[in-house]
Amino acid sequence: MDILAHGLWTAVVYSKIKLRDRIWAVFFGIAPDLFSFGWFLVASFFTGAWHGGPPDITQVPGYVFTLYNIGHSIFTWLAIFVLVWLINQKPWWPLAGALLHITIDVPLHEADFFPTPWLWPVSTYTVNGISWAQPVFMLTNYSLLAITYIMWVIWRYQKAKL
Repeated sequence: MDILAHGLWTAVVYSKIKLRDRIWAVFFGIAPDLFSFGWFLVASFFTGAWHGGPPDITQVPGYVFTLYNIGHSIFTWLAIFVLVWLINQKPWWPLAGALLHITIDVPLHEADFFPTPWLWPVSTYTVNGISWAQPVFMLTNYSLLAITYIMWVIWRYQKAKL
């Protein structure tokens, strides 16, 4: 799924928590892509190598794949979640935004373009899912987001009237 949709879905899932934690959840909801592709996109933009759209997979540097594996692994997420829990003496649920990201990505990536390595480094198993970049999926996804946000606004308005 694209980074904007990840952020929007995470914001909806976390809509009932305080704003500060919701912002953190959205950050973690986009973090797996931000930290793997962000560096590459910034470098590509400044070098003139980026022309919009998905990159040619053969032109993607190895570090992007490494960061993608790390950031899209439930084991990485679990290690960070447990470490933060131990430090804070309680779980910090905004971190689950990254787990939501990973869970959404597993069925929404095809095997030939960044399949989600959700079991890395224990296993290289991935799911050959559907591509989130297909126009029909994008239209459906953003339509569902629009409906969800409209319903959320209506719910908030009705709640405020009580």
